[in-house]
Amino acid sequence: MVISMETQYESFYESSHDKETHISAWCQKEVNIGAHFHNCLEFIYVHEGKLSASVGSNKILVEPNNLLIISSFYVHSLYSLTEGQYYVLSISRNLLYECSSVLDNYDIDTLTISDDDNKTLFSFMQLIFNMHWGCGIFNNMFPDNMPPLQMRLVATALVLTVIAKSKLTPHIVMTDIVAAAIEYIQNNFRHHILISDISRTLICNSQQLSTQFRQVMKISITDYIKKLRTTEMARLIYEDPKITLNELEEKSGFQSQRSMLRAFRDEYNCTPSEMKCAKLNTYNKSERESKI
Repeated sequence: MVISMETQYESFYESSHDKETHISAWCQKEVNIGAHFHNCLEFIYVHEGKLSASVGSNKILVEPNNLLIISSFYVHSLYSLTEGQYYVLSISRNLLYECSSVLDNYDIDTLTISDDDNKTLFSFMQLIFNMHWGCGIFNNMFPDNMPPLQMRLVATALVLTVIAKSKLTPHIVMTDIVAAAIEYIQNNFRHHILISDISRTLICNSQQLSTQFRQVMKISITDYIKKLRTTEMARLIYEDPKITLNELEEKSGFQSQRSMLRAFRDEYNCTPSEMKCAKLNTYNKSERESKI
């Protein structure tokens, strides 16, 4: 059973994830999620296919039978290189009571874990998916929109297993300066902005701001802005596949097409033109099918 999830290009900071108590599980043939972050744990299991992931400043190729782990506030984007079977799991931090003593003080620094011969990690992911969607024995068992105790316990067991197999690094708490910088960047990334502009507005030292930002977000301010702009480009392409490169440059905040194209390819492993063609082909296919 494969349930599609809409491609996400709407919000760089998915604050809705942090306001809700949820466990969400999806299984997709393709994954195409623009750069974003949130204060919850996210796991992506590649059962079949290959996944290109950007997590913080790291680029990762996730092979079959591997689990990708994304900690809170890590900026990340996901892009499947082939059709396959990808399980995506998102867990609110406030549901993981038994893990709070670890997660409040540490981040999971290990990005991928290979499954064992018994497919233990896959079994966790598939069980949570079946609970979430009421498949098989779980049909009509749980009330709507309420994470059942059973699902929370299985998710907690998965997280504890991942923690036991992973390297941990001290957790850096979000600071007022970094939060203010994120808000400033969000409001101004479509224009030419420098770190000195941000620090001048926030009345703080540029070096202190850069250091704190990297510690909290696991990515530099420059790379953060770049990811935000490439995500905006992808959103614009999905809204209008006929948009021109000049319009993309103007509306995304890049100062030249050369830097724009390089950043986009680094993020999505394709050019804007290739993404536009893919979107147009999908649209035309949907149009043909609707007329049958």
